[in-house]
Amino acid sequence: KVDWWLVGLYFALTLLGLLNIYSASYDPVHPAIYDKSQEYGKQFVWLSVSLCLAGVILLLEGSFIRSMSIPFYAFCMALLVLVILVGTEVNGAKAWFGVGSFGIQPSEFSKVAISMTLAKYLSTFSLAEINKFNRSSAIGLSQITGLPKGIIQMFSGRQVWVFLII
Repeated sequence: KVDWWLVGLYFALTLLGLLNIYSASYDPVHPAIYDKSQEYGKQFVWLSVSLCLAGVILLLEGSFIRSMSIPFYAFCMALLVLVILVGTEVNGAKAWFGVGSFGIQPSEFSKVAISMTLAKYLSTFSLAEINKFNRSSAIGLSQITGLPKGIIQMFSGRQVWVFLII
């Protein structure tokens, strides 16, 4: 079952973000919002790609997503190691893969992987057990799950969002 209100809210917030980028960096020489030579055009392309990807994900079975959470987590951890070895340095951080004229940051994929892994783990508990889940357990779980990412990236502050998800 799809929560269409949540999907609509996501779409509205994403569209508002795109319009903010468009209004902040508007160039009368390039007025089209889909002009890829401008920042708002690049964001429009990524918004389109993400909407297509979200549609595909909505078509997947939940059991498939649960079964792929651990392999996806391992794959993302491998990407984090690989980016240290062969990544491109941008603004002092060697955290990007350069692909053509754009870059991909594997730590963004690892956020999804950690969320999927935590969701799989927490889905093994009953509602009563989840209600007993205290704050110290949440901190410990976020540290254990995000620790490989923090060690690999040498910046454990990125684990804070994992705690916020829990």
